[in-house]
Amino acid sequence: MSFQQTINTYTVTIVGFEEHHQKFKEILTRLRNLLRLTQSAKDFYQLKLNKMTNNIKRILSKVQPKTQLWKEYLHLFIEVLNDKTDEFKDLFNNHIEEKTKKLIDQSILNDINTIRTEIH
Repeated sequence: MSFQQTINTYTVTIVGFEEHHQKFKEILTRLRNLLRLTQSAKDFYQLKLNKMTNNIKRILSKVQPKTQLWKEYLHLFIEVLNDKTDEFKDLFNNHIEEKTKKLIDQSILNDINTIRTEIH
């Protein structure tokens, strides 16, 4: 087995029996499914986060300010909200990537129930 890397692409060359090639393809399919599941969890979390922050922004935009201080406060609050949203997204992505790394063996062994339970 040999590996070659070019920028974001990896090439794996296997010399062996047809059965080995077939098993390797099955393992690659399982790993791709794990990566899709991971990306799906990240996308879902981002969607939920965006929905919450957009609801907060929508509610705050309905407030009719009586002073300039409110406008300044609102501007600062939105900045902090956006920063925290990005921070939570990054924390979740790091968390889910760590879980994914731990689930590689289960993925290779086709233990899809454990994988789904851990990622969802």
